[in-house]
Amino acid sequence: MTLVLESAGHDVVCCADGEQAIQLSTAEHFDLAVVDIWMPRRSGLDVLKALRSRDDKIPVILASGGGPGASLEQATALADLYGAAAVLYKPVEDEELLAAVRNALA
Repeated sequence: MTLVLESAGHDVVCCADGEQAIQLSTAEHFDLAVVDIWMPRRSGLDVLKALRSRDDKIPVILASGGGPGASLEQATALADLYGAAAVLYKPVEDEELLAAVRNALA
């Protein structure tokens, strides 16, 4: 995803896990977040909830190939509940990612 987004002209910051993403989001401004639902330490849903708890309007795109404890349908329902801009299912096609980013930033 990083290569696809950088090739399209976006500046990309990668985080090792959800905890790092939450910490970085409090220190810096981002136009958009693309996060995996299932990450170490803190999930993508935790990142989304943390942003919303600060009333942060940053669009968040969640990606998932499924994971422990919840189906893709359950993850999508939670993403909708917390206001994700989109949910992408892995494997994500390049154009699908770029279209979701364009829509989220529009």
